[in-house]
Formats: sequence, structure tokens, C-alpha cells
Amino acid sequence: MTVRSILFACAALVLVATGRPTSAEILQGVPDVIVCDLEQGKIVVYVARRLNDGSTLYESLEREYMAVITIDANGILHWQNQPSCDGKNVQQLRDGGQAFDFGG
Repeated sequence: MTVRSILFACAALVLVATGRPTSAEILQGVPDVIVCDLEQGKIVVYVARRLNDGSTLYESLEREYMAVITIDANGILHWQNQPSCDGKNVQQLRDGGQAFDFGG
């Protein structure tokens, strides 16, 4: 188990243990977790940081996968080479079970 996965687990445990309603994202306007299809399965990426240009960096717990995902002014997600997610808006991803927040 990596340090990062332990930190994610601790953060999720604190959110659940406080009993407070938690519906906000870590970074407002973008999901905490995005799941997209790959040829060999699925990739799960977690929000890592917001860049100065407004794009958001997501990382997989597998260090070899990194993706810069941008969401434009119309709310459309752009993730190059990920056809199962690219071109969808955040609500479509949520409705399709591909975008989640740690708080619910």
C-alpha cells in the first residue's frame, strides 16, 4: 500500500466518520474521481491539482498514468485518447457512473 493510497483512505474515513453531509468536491466544479475505459480494463484517476490556466490534473495511483483533463466554459470534458470520457460534460459522466466525489 502506498502512502498516497493510505492518505486517500484516511481522508475518506474522516469524511464518513464526521457524519456531516459532504456533497462538495475537493476542487469546486470538477469531480474527485473519474473512471474511463481502456483497452485492458478501466482507469481510475483522482484529482491532484488545479493549474493556473484552470485545467485540472488527475493522477492514477499507478504512477505511470497521468492525465491533464480540461473542462471548458461549456462544461465539456476533454481528455485526449480517452473516448469513453472525452467530449462528455461532468453531469453526463456522473449520470453514467464515471465521475464521483469522495463525500458522496
